[in-house]
Amino acid sequence: KAEWNSGNFSRAQTLSEVALDLESHESDDSTVQDVTLREGCAMNALGLSRLASLYCVDKNFQDNSVQVASAEDVQGADECRELLGKAAQALYNEYRSCLSRGERSGVVELALAGAATYSNKGVADLIYSRLDKQDVEEELSIDRTVQSWNKGLSILDELAQTQKEIHTINHTVFSHMIQARIHCNMAWAILFLHGHTSKLDEKDLTVASENSRDALKIYDGLIEAAGDDDTARERIQPSMARALSLVASCYARAGSAVTAEGLFQSATDTLSSTGCNSGPLHAIDRRDAHVWYGYLCNNWEKRQRDAERLGEEARNINSSMTKGWQGKWGIHSGLW
Repeated sequence: KAEWNSGNFSRAQTLSEVALDLESHESDDSTVQDVTLREGCAMNALGLSRLASLYCVDKNFQDNSVQVASAEDVQGADECRELLGKAAQALYNEYRSCLSRGERSGVVELALAGAATYSNKGVADLIYSRLDKQDVEEELSIDRTVQSWNKGLSILDELAQTQKEIHTINHTVFSHMIQARIHCNMAWAILFLHGHTSKLDEKDLTVASENSRDALKIYDGLIEAAGDDDTARERIQPSMARALSLVASCYARAGSAVTAEGLFQSATDTLSSTGCNSGPLHAIDRRDAHVWYGYLCNNWEKRQRDAERLGEEARNINSSMTKGWQGKWGIHSGLW
């Protein structure tokens, strides 16, 4: 993960392959659920490493067109989807097997890992859908993506209802963080799959608003539960700012510019604070919050100078990112 965050995707892939190979040699003292959990996590890491290494960039960050991709990248994206799907299904199947056997050891971990991997699978599905297959007539759709994300949410709902007694505080926080991340991803997909300036009908905008608000509500609850624990609050705030940006984008699409601006200001202020300047995913969120705020100002009378300033800040943020992460689509920040 450290190599992945640093943009060293080839090295991250190598390490993931080594981890997966090691897990294929099961030791005598390992339970089936332990081996499945480690193998699933290694496959998830491998899928993410391959996915991030694809040339899936957008010079304008929020272009209106699909990404023209090489046949190699299209094939690579498809393989990532299959790998992540295989990992998620293996984790979920073992989770269900543990329940049927009446075992509790590793049950929560398997469910959480499965839900997080389904979340990643949905992102991979969305990235694949945005690649231009050139010879393939395929309309951009988030149906397959939503199926993966809904599967992740259903696992978490089931876990919350059936395994309350073996949930730890950390398990609960992680579960809520996955839920909120998936809701943010759903909102992003609706708002930006076809570009920032694409037309949205009222139904789609309502769904995007509901998902972004659901995410924000979850983060609000986590912040409240953190109380005076500054470290815990700082871990949550960057993700919460992403939700704020998405809520703001919904208001902007609905024509409520003043409300949108207040939310964008809160989001950019939070993402620009010292505690939020760690890791490429937060940098993507910070960059895109400035981009989206800039679009708002660009369509606002006498705000062109602000739009230019925000656009320049977005470009500077992008340039300051590790080379491997520069220009990555905003949905990449929805990965685990």
